[in-house]
Amino acid sequence: MRTALVLLALQCGCASLPSITVTPDASQRQTTEAACLRAFPSGYWKATHSIDATMPLGNNALMLGVTAHQPEGLRTVVLSPEGVALFDATSAEGKLKVERAVPPFNRTGFAEGLVDDVSHSLIPPRGAATEVGVYETGEAVCRWRGAEERITDVVLSAAQPRAIRNYRGTGLLREITIVGEAADGWYLELKMRVPGAGGYTLDMKLIDHE
Repeated sequence: MRTALVLLALQCGCASLPSITVTPDASQRQTTEAACLRAFPSGYWKATHSIDATMPLGNNALMLGVTAHQPEGLRTVVLSPEGVALFDATSAEGKLKVERAVPPFNRTGFAEGLVDDVSHSLIPPRGAATEVGVYETGEAVCRWRGAEERITDVVLSAAQPRAIRNYRGTGLLREITIVGEAADGWYLELKMRVPGAGGYTLDMKLIDHE
């Protein structure tokens, strides 16, 4: 079901990939890229978020998300408000191992989509940015181009990360708005939006981290 929702979103007039005017000064590009990378926590960590999900047709859900970035990979656990494990999976080197998935988390494509949402919210893109500059609207931006036409933009405002945008080709997959200022490398709230008629939102508020 979730894969179908994402496909619907991509077919419903999503925002297209904006052009970037590359900053000519190498030192300024380096400074901007360092600021962009502050959108993501660094090193290995474990964090717990409350998740308020708003799905199509008014189907809402409250959950807890526990994520851990470890040498073994990224582990994603979803709990009910009562603490019951609904989903548990680890992603490493492009391979996904699902330990537990109760309905509807066991539907085809759901695990891949959920881990994709989490990883693009909290794990920085690999390597150096391929383009660093400004949009036509004036915001500073860093762009990473990956495999399978996947593109990640981190947008700055007043030298602070304010949005993460993921594209496939020219179509917007998701936009993550960063709320507030970072404390110990963590932002207190992330608001994810998948656009389109089949889109959804996830409001993730940080509870704790280590």
